[in-house]
Amino acid sequence: MGGLITALGCLFTSFATQFHQLFFSYGTVVGIGVGITRDCSTLMVAQYFKRRREFVEIFIVSGSGLGIAVMSIIIKTTIGTLGWRLGLQEVTGAVSITFILGTFYRSASLYHPQRRAILHIKNQKRKIKDKNKIEDKIPFFDFSTLKSKTVRILLVSTGISAFGINTPLFYLAYQAEVEGLGDSTVFLQMYLGLAWTLGCVVFSTLVLHNSTECRIARQYLCQTAVFMCGLSILAFTVVSGNYHAYVMFAWIYGIFCGGYHYSLKMYTYERVRARNFARTWGFVQCSQAIPIVIGVPFSGNYNYNFFFIK
Repeated sequence: MGGLITALGCLFTSFATQFHQLFFSYGTVVGIGVGITRDCSTLMVAQYFKRRREFVEIFIVSGSGLGIAVMSIIIKTTIGTLGWRLGLQEVTGAVSITFILGTFYRSASLYHPQRRAILHIKNQKRKIKDKNKIEDKIPFFDFSTLKSKTVRILLVSTGISAFGINTPLFYLAYQAEVEGLGDSTVFLQMYLGLAWTLGCVVFSTLVLHNSTECRIARQYLCQTAVFMCGLSILAFTVVSGNYHAYVMFAWIYGIFCGGYHYSLKMYTYERVRARNFARTWGFVQCSQAIPIVIGVPFSGNYNYNFFFIK
């Protein structure tokens, strides 16, 4: 469903003729589809991997970096060659692969070594009719994880950091074009994606390192990553039209941004464990999404007005 909604949003965007249609098709429809896809991927990983969850999450989180690197080149090439309408239709075909691959998912219970015994027990329970039995149904909206003080602090801290930590992902290429770097902007996006992947690998190595002599807590990794992201963004404000400085910023910011997203996910997993991780991670993403709605447009408008006045 998430892949289908995302593909339809890209397709609707290619036929847009007015600006408010872009808001609805690309901003709303694509956003909903991507949100569903990302959350469902987290749920699917939890079904198939129990013991090596931290290791598998390396590929899940670093996939975002590879997507930034590869799709930036594909989108730049297709839209530059075919135009933005036909280019978005080509992107729609690539995004629809998510829907096609999703149909091939098989339930994790099919691979359980005692699957037949489990099915037999379920069938026996269905045959037993107990009228006095009251079934405890899980509520559709479960806010039980918010009762934890640790979770509430985590949501507030990630929400505050989300006001600015993701802004370069939206404006780095645009700012480079404004300062006259031209076609090299696509390479900046590629470097940023590769740095994201490298950051995931480096921080995952520190997380999975179980030596008693040298072990860094996931909380400290998360705090270090978000601090370095903020410091690199602050240093980027003095850069003006220097391509090598842009490349350096893309690598430094990308490494710590990828490490932040991985360490944040693993720190959340450590605090709430596998039982409540799916519900808690949804709230964490929500706490990040709301500040992005406010912070990214504010940064863009402030930056535009600053250069306009200057």
